[in-house]
Amino acid sequence: MTARYIITKVDICPECTGVGAVMHPDWVKYWIDHPLGAQNTDAEDEEYFRGLGYTIYSTADFPPEEIPCGECEGAGETSEIIDLRQALLELGTLQLCDNEACQQPAETIGINNKPVCFECAESLAA
Repeated sequence: MTARYIITKVDICPECTGVGAVMHPDWVKYWIDHPLGAQNTDAEDEEYFRGLGYTIYSTADFPPEEIPCGECEGAGETSEIIDLRQALLELGTLQLCDNEACQQPAETIGINNKPVCFECAESLAA
């Protein structure tokens, strides 16, 4: 049995850019319909959210403006399991042979300063 090495890749959440929260979709719609600077009364805003199906008795009943990010569940970062080879490729520590049919780790520099494995380097030199 061959051992397999895996790594947890943690990255900033692309949805919330690391904040952990996003604007509630109904507030996104609200701000599209009411550009900044629009002067609405509380009564007009209450009516707006009632129109979206909310039971509104006062401004305290409005939906929250921000909700936990669904992509990262509020953590601000995402994680995925990748194998060691993929991690090294992403970090630039490992390069693959320039021969697309080979895809073995590059071990030397071949013609035109392209990374190649020893086997492909020998066949190129022949």
